[in-house]
Amino acid sequence: MQSLDKRKELVAAIAARAVEKYSPRGGIARAPSGELNMFIEREIRTATRTVPDPFAAIIRGWPGQAHQLDMCWWEDEDHPEGIVLGLAGAILEFEVRRTLELPT
Repeated sequence: MQSLDKRKELVAAIAARAVEKYSPRGGIARAPSGELNMFIEREIRTATRTVPDPFAAIIRGWPGQAHQLDMCWWEDEDHPEGIVLGLAGAILEFEVRRTLELPT
């Protein structure tokens, strides 16, 4: 249950920062997609590197399926830590985009 709560907390915080950043400019729907994607990616990279145990906090218990995730987060990683961080990032990206009602 702890991982579900932490994952939801991270997703909500990242989504809220995106909404806050783009509200003065017409909202998420009017945000330049490249800029929005880079903003979300930066937020996710920060989140995955500040969580003490990304596997326990983000990955464990995620109910989705691997085919829903963007492999670019981890496909070029050479070491297990990078793969775990990449998988955690991909899960957060999927959940944040779903929360913001963006294409996943």
